[in-house]
This record gives sequence, structure tokens and C-alpha cells, in this order.
Amino acid sequence: MNVQSHISVAESTLAEYLRKRKMRCTQERKVLLECVMGTDGHFTIDDFSQKLHDSGFHVSIGTLYNTLQLFVDCGLLRSLRFGSDKTRYERVQGTPNHHHLVCTQCGRVKETRLSDLSAMIENRNLGKFTPAYYTLTIYGICARCRRAKNSSKNKK
Repeated sequence: MNVQSHISVAESTLAEYLRKRKMRCTQERKVLLECVMGTDGHFTIDDFSQKLHDSGFHVSIGTLYNTLQLFVDCGLLRSLRFGSDKTRYERVQGTPNHHHLVCTQCGRVKETRLSDLSAMIENRNLGKFTPAYYTLTIYGICARCRRAKNSSKNKK
């Protein structure tokens, strides 16, 4: 599915969510949704604000927080917290289930897909429970931080 298809499905999802709650589907929400659906990977409010600013679209930080939370509530975005780091967001639609490797030293987050673990989770009988998605976060030390730590030990 291409970006335009994702945007179209997301607009329908948002419109239905807003209609059920008697909320307006404003032009600002549509622009923000289009920008979100065109964003790959994880992003923070600051990243998103900068992307909007660079494209010439100005919106208050409060509006961004409220709108992104609205997108989380209607299932278009996932809100992720990795340790004490800032909240990061990622699209739900068009993003296959994956796992996060988080470095406890530098905070870098890498996405990976462990197919044997994914198969085990996806084939698990959960009774009458129907999962929508899952996320697994593995904390450790990335190769770059491990090399830096080892090189500092060797200098002593």
C-alpha cells in the first residue's frame, strides 16, 4: 500500500472516529494527519514540530500534543516510551509488528523483526481475545556504545 492509500484509509478512520464523538474534522487535523502518515519510523513532538515548521506549516505545540493524542486514541498512531526518554510516536497502519532494541547508554532505538518470535506470538491461541498489534522492547547496550566503553577501558 502506498502513502496515498495509507492517507486515504487514515482519513476515513479519523472521520468516522470524529463523527461518532461529534467532533469536527478540521483542515488543520487533515494536514497533520497527512504529515503523520508520510512520516516513517519513530518521531517525537519536537521532531514533528520541526518537520511542520520546515514545510511552512505553523501550529502551536499544544495543538500538536492534542492532535497526536487524538490520533493515538483513534488507533492511527502508537505512543511509545523507552525508559525515561521522551514519548515517541509511530504509525500503526502500514507498520508491521516489530520489536525495538533500545540502548540504555545513548537511547538509540532500532527496529528489528525477529521472525521466529513473531511467528510464535502470532500463532498463539489467545482464546476469545483478538490482538490488534503487539510490541516488544529489548533493552541493552548498542554496538557503538559497547565499542566506546571498550576503547575507554583500553586507554586506562
